[in-house]
Amino acid sequence: MWSIVTADSTARDICPCDADTLFYDPPWDTMLTPLGGVERFDSILAFCDGRRIGDIVRMFGAPTWVFTWDCSSSWWTPKRPLKRGKLCVWYGDLNRWDQDGYFSPRANHRRIVKNTRGSHIAGDARGVRLSDVYQSPITALHAGDGHRHAKPLEWLQYLIACTGSTSVYDPFAGSGASVIAAKRCGIPCVGVEIDPDIAEGARVALRDFEPIQSAPMQAMLDFGQPDRERQRVIRHCADWIGDTMDD
Repeated sequence: MWSIVTADSTARDICPCDADTLFYDPPWDTMLTPLGGVERFDSILAFCDGRRIGDIVRMFGAPTWVFTWDCSSSWWTPKRPLKRGKLCVWYGDLNRWDQDGYFSPRANHRRIVKNTRGSHIAGDARGVRLSDVYQSPITALHAGDGHRHAKPLEWLQYLIACTGSTSVYDPFAGSGASVIAAKRCGIPCVGVEIDPDIAEGARVALRDFEPIQSAPMQAMLDFGQPDRERQRVIRHCADWIGDTMDD
């Protein structure tokens, strides 16, 4: 259900699984060849920065929604505005949006706030839902020796689970974060990576996360529980036993 395949760049157009969601996060600092066959996907999660959003729109058209990762601090590039955010441009069906797809268990989320129209909104007891701005310090994420284009695992979990994905294909898997995030959500995912060393490191990380296949979750799969309940239990158990991947 979750794997990272080593293949050359010509194999990226050949999706090795029956996925409904394309996870598109290419190395923008290299020359890219347009990916073929994108029309077969029901949903596309395309990642870029402010400079490259025009390329995304030219490839895929007008988006359904744009999500922003607020990196909490800015970085400098010569002759460019300071950068502080990264984008996920979503192409999909809003009718498939699942606001209960994933909850982040954070403290103090039960406070009551007032919006600009004066109505009161109470937080959900299950945790924090996905908003179109997600804040997480990039300095903490990139402090180690990990992939230099790594993105917050929780943000990816939100995006995969809430946009109605039932299976994911990532032709630029890199460190395998997309596959790990999908695994945490109980959603099948296949990634392709052309660098054998990076691919092997991603496979090791994926194996280290094997507790998601624990007996209680497998029992629920075997007994054929309804999809929504199965996904809820998988997410709950993954958060309980798998938080070491966030460290």
